Amino acid sequence: MILLRLSRNKTYSVQILDPLAQAFPIILGTGIDSFIHFAQRFDESADHLLVIKEKVPAILVANLTSIVGFTGLILTSLLGLQSFGWVTTIGLLVVTAVSVLIFPRSLLLEARRNKKKEI
Repeated sequence: MILLRLSRNKTYSVQILDPLAQAFPIILGTGIDSFIHFAQRFDESADHLLVIKEKVPAILVANLTSIVGFTGLILTSLLGLQSFGWVTTIGLLVVTAVSVLIFPRSLLLEARRNKKKEI
């Protein structure tokens, strides 16, 4: 906590947040959004491979746009923004990798398991 004295009688406190605490809602929201797009379309369609072919490029483009935007913060001279840029960029890269590589495969496994139960 930093104390600022702006006048003789008043002292204000400013709390510096950890970059992860600031970036966490952005990372979590992007991940949830990606997973909702997949799951909702996966429930609508019977052709699961078509869903993956349709949704992977859209999710990649959307997440890469955010990654490029937050990567620009790394280039600033302010250390707080640099650390926020690094944390957000790495977090969004991980979320994108999980939502594009792991989540579709888990949905396919779930569909196969449900198909076996029907038989």
